[in-house]
Amino acid sequence: MHRLTQVAKGLGVSNTQIRNWGNEFAEYLSEYANPGKGKTRLYTDDDLSVLQTITVLRNQGQSYDDIHAALEAGKRLELTPPPDDNQTAQNDTQ
Repeated sequence: MHRLTQVAKGLGVSNTQIRNWGNEFAEYLSEYANPGKGKTRLYTDDDLSVLQTITVLRNQGQSYDDIHAALEAGKRLELTPPPDDNQTAQNDTQ
């Protein structure tokens, strides 16, 4: 599972943008991506694939309607998972 900040950093977008997309595209994401008020958002590898697809399509100028259609049709891009926060911290100290 991946944390919000880790996912946002890996995709090059803000935490707020990931939250907004989590709400807009909730039907394509796991229950962990929108756990409810006061609970920590976590993202599966499948969620990362969906969010990567959204990021690329938005960067290409696609509308939310177009992105919904692509996701509904099963379009997903592969994503290398963002680095583990603990591993990143260890690398920084070496």
